[in-house]
Amino acid sequence: MIIKMNTDSALNIIKSKKKRVTPIRKTVVEIIFESDSPISAPEILRSLEKRGLSANKTTVYRELDFLMRQDLVQKVNLSPYKIHYEPSYLKHHHHLVCKNCGDIDEIICSELEKPMSKLVRRVSKRFKIKDHNLEFYGYCYNCR
Repeated sequence: MIIKMNTDSALNIIKSKKKRVTPIRKTVVEIIFESDSPISAPEILRSLEKRGLSANKTTVYRELDFLMRQDLVQKVNLSPYKIHYEPSYLKHHHHLVCKNCGDIDEIICSELEKPMSKLVRRVSKRFKIKDHNLEFYGYCYNCR
């Protein structure tokens, strides 16, 4: 299980940097930090509307950019057409993505990281790897 940072802690980080915590910003943080999997901007917009907050797409993207600049949120590229976001301090992990329903599950697998470390060492003289991601695409239990 991936350990989540407390929403209040994230908001305190924003406040400690003397940045404003608007109702929209607070709710976007809550939505991302309470989500069990990476979430897209359109999904965040729908969640805001369900909570009775009016925001447009531009506002959501500005808030996401702000949260990325604060190192609280990171982009996750799981699809060529849709960017997802998740808290940036999560332990390194990969994703299982259902090709039918789009369900996303996070997976931590230290067995995968051992050969990746060997690869990093092997190519280190000609290429400096800063990060990697490995995603698995298939069908979830409900869609099989």
